[in-house]
Amino acid sequence: MKVIIYGRAHRNGAQLATQMECLRRYCQSRDYEVVKEVTDCCSGSQSGDNLIRLLKEPGKEFDSIVLRDPSRISRNLVNMVETIKMMRAKGIRLITTEIPELNTIKGNSLIQKVS
Repeated sequence: MKVIIYGRAHRNGAQLATQMECLRRYCQSRDYEVVKEVTDCCSGSQSGDNLIRLLKEPGKEFDSIVLRDPSRISRNLVNMVETIKMMRAKGIRLITTEIPELNTIKGNSLIQKVS
């Protein structure tokens, strides 16, 4: 599976580096092909500009976005839901490393209900 790993932190570059390393290991352990790494440093209430820019790009070179948990998208529920809707419209699956239950059929259906 071709994936993008996405990390976001408020200001701390060390936290972001640790987050990205954990995502790399997670993908490697599952034989995911990481085609791109995307990071953002922004306030928790905003969706990251680089993630939004990525989702607006034409075409799709990946199947899924791997991130630590949905709060990495945004801590603002409205922004999070809008971003997940953009992902779903492009057929992009959300994979979380910290809440594996969301990666199941039941979890995906819960995300669909919220968005």
